[in-house]
Amino acid sequence: MICINCFHEKTKVTNSRSPAKKSQTWRRRHCLKCNREFTTYEKPDFSHIDVVYADATRKPYSKGAIVLSIAAAASHDPEIAKFHSYELASTAENRLLGHLEGARQLSSAVIAEEIYATLKRFDELTALQYAAQHRLITSVRRRGRPSTIATSGDGVVHD
Repeated sequence: MICINCFHEKTKVTNSRSPAKKSQTWRRRHCLKCNREFTTYEKPDFSHIDVVYADATRKPYSKGAIVLSIAAAASHDPEIAKFHSYELASTAENRLLGHLEGARQLSSAVIAEEIYATLKRFDELTALQYAAQHRLITSVRRRGRPSTIATSGDGVVHD
């Protein structure tokens, strides 16, 4: 790691922590030339991941697309759309790490399910709107009354 103060190429890690709930590693570094300390934050790189859609098309993974999708689902609450959509996307991204395990692709259905699960814990209405936009819920008529139930891509019903 290059020192951010004097650009010397040799630094030493003096402390390192990997929080259990985040996929980000914190490191305290010490420059061997100028003796200054600085902190780095390292997180997984999703740039090499492809998203595979139901029609077998592939696109590069984009956190920005997830942020915009969450913001669109939160149109009823401008505060969520403006201030929380990035952090919600980061939370969903952390949950997606468990699905990678060395793979270089994710299905769009898995991504949508993780985002839905994240939103459901944060705001029920945003989750419902997201699920409707991404066809995670279906409308079922019972005795003339519409109701909605959430289903995953494999037909499993979620409350």
